[in-house]
Amino acid sequence: MPDYKEEVPGGKKSEYLGNHTFTTEAGHIVEFDNTPGDTRIHIYHCSGTFIEIKDDGAYISKVEGKTQEFNNNGRDQNINGDFNITVKGNVNMHVTGNFKQEVRGDYELITHGDYRVKSKAGHFHEVGGDQRVQVNGVTSHRTSKDRDETTGGVKVQSVLSDYFSSVGGEYQQNVSSDVSIGAGGQIGITATGQMGLGAGDTIGIASAAQVQMKAATGTFITDDYAINIISNGSAGALMWGKGYKAGIFSSGHDVRVGAGGKFLTQTDGGSKLDSAGLIPPAGKSLPT
Repeated sequence: MPDYKEEVPGGKKSEYLGNHTFTTEAGHIVEFDNTPGDTRIHIYHCSGTFIEIKDDGAYISKVEGKTQEFNNNGRDQNINGDFNITVKGNVNMHVTGNFKQEVRGDYELITHGDYRVKSKAGHFHEVGGDQRVQVNGVTSHRTSKDRDETTGGVKVQSVLSDYFSSVGGEYQQNVSSDVSIGAGGQIGITATGQMGLGAGDTIGIASAAQVQMKAATGTFITDDYAINIISNGSAGALMWGKGYKAGIFSSGHDVRVGAGGKFLTQTDGGSKLDSAGLIPPAGKSLPT
């Protein structure tokens, strides 16, 4: 913004008989200057307040006191050039009706302090092109009610440090295509209640090391068709039991186990197999 300087009363080229001056006892001055090249109209108050019209039509006014202006039937102002305002104090504007600004070019707002916008009704923000927001400090966003967010294209979110998300109620996420989650370290999923994992097709779990499942009460696997457990390690062995290598089961062919009643296995140093109609007499084999 330009810093304006006050004009000094009196013409610079005033000629004798060309400048008609009227001066009062209090020090008020009225000048009508007809000097060629420096014509002026000057009204000066003894307090220092004055108005002046220059030879080129420039209008200058200086007010030593407070300015009050009343327009009882509206005001229209048309400026064909630049419009610069410098206020060395506070600016307060009160509008009892609507307030509208239209800018045909760029709009730039610079504040060296805080910037606050408060709306007691709705807030609608529409951008016809791109939007970029740079925050060099902390960002805090709070919505007291629902929040709906829609992205018509690709959404990329990058977090350079930790990421924490807390949900007080239910959490549901629907994806119409693939979902990929990658982590350079561990991934932990914890639920205080039930946790369900479902898919319309195959669910695959792969690990470069071990896959471990642990339950405090029991592990139940239910299938409507068949359950296949395949082990390619330790010569195709399947190990089970309490403790390390408490039991090993290995077969290079099909293994069928069935019971018309109950099927029990038990060991206490010896072995026992109890089944209703499953174990044949000595020398006989099970039918295929």
